[in-house]
Amino acid sequence: MAAPIKDGLDYFPLDCDFFYDPKIKSVRVRLKNDGLVVYLYFISLIYRDHGYYVECNKFTILGVADTVHVSEEDVIKFLEFAVDDSLLFDNDIYRRYGILTSRAVQKRFQKIKKVVGAKRKVNVRADLWLLSDTDTEPYIEIIGERSPKEADKSENNDSLSSDLPVKESKVNKSKVKDNKKKYADAVLMTEKEYDKLLESRPKPFIDKCIEVLNNYKLSSGKTYKSDYHAILSWVCDKVTKEHPDLLKQKTAPTTTSFENPWSDEIGKAGV
Repeated sequence: MAAPIKDGLDYFPLDCDFFYDPKIKSVRVRLKNDGLVVYLYFISLIYRDHGYYVECNKFTILGVADTVHVSEEDVIKFLEFAVDDSLLFDNDIYRRYGILTSRAVQKRFQKIKKVVGAKRKVNVRADLWLLSDTDTEPYIEIIGERSPKEADKSENNDSLSSDLPVKESKVNKSKVKDNKKKYADAVLMTEKEYDKLLESRPKPFIDKCIEVLNNYKLSSGKTYKSDYHAILSWVCDKVTKEHPDLLKQKTAPTTTSFENPWSDEIGKAGV
């Protein structure tokens, strides 16, 4: 009798520069080491079960919390952070299907499946496959039609339920993006993003981060999709090394009364 076909993987590669990746640094800055452990556990689940995705429901969250010894709230915070702007996992797939996957995950999956692909086709779901036809290897068989993404949830998705902790409509998310404010000539963030920074670091420290990023962008012409994540990924490390004394001051409260000197220009600058 032939052995059953296994969808998942027995191993996955971990890059030597894993801890130097800007996205991983942002997780460490925002969520500390617990965030890294939760991320690695989710990645292990993805590669082990289906190879390129995993269903994420309340039972998955509780299982992660129990296995790596963190709170359920910590796992939820990680998920909110990981799918924001598709930082680590694709936001749209998660919101619509309750599934975690990403282009990077899928690229590694098909690379590891190359040996299997020499013998038979490797089937993947069209509604979850993020790689373009050009980036997809010939041995990957995409099952289903690759049509434009629908707003409705898949009827075949048993993992998504109304009690998933992370929910946000596309309309609301687009409004959040449009509501970015100027905190310096070239630094744009939402109030929520700014408040998150103040929760983790003292205000003088965050102000210095904004100043450093602003000067860098103006002098280099560099632009970022998210100035907030740029601050988390490298600016915080730079300011910590150059101005460690700023970390000794008290952290500001969650609700800030920051007086924005550019408030009259809100909306005039591009995001």
